[in-house]
Amino acid sequence: MSTRAYTEQETKAARIVNALRQVSIMRAKDIVALGVSREYLRRLHQRGTIQRVGRGLYRLPEAKVPTQHTMLEAAKRVPHGVVCLLSALRFHEVTTQAPFEVWMAVDVKARQPRIEECRYE
Repeated sequence: MSTRAYTEQETKAARIVNALRQVSIMRAKDIVALGVSREYLRRLHQRGTIQRVGRGLYRLPEAKVPTQHTMLEAAKRVPHGVVCLLSALRFHEVTTQAPFEVWMAVDVKARQPRIEECRYE
């Protein structure tokens, strides 16, 4: 087995790809915590290494979209929110109703999330 010296850029990309393989979707804030600048994140998106699924949310282009992807995105966008009502019932397969929105409860004192339409590029 041969060893190869990796450049700084390759190790950053490898860190991001490995992290995304484990959790499937990450916030830009979480990727920056891995020691990657937002500019480098933008370059990876332009190259097609990662895919932007929404404002500040990224995943691998070849990643399988989980059945509960909208709930996963909502949980990433509102980290202190709690999935509730019909969304929670559907997640736990207690009902057959499928709400078109993810219902979440947010504490009164918490900062209100800025939500935009989810889009896939």
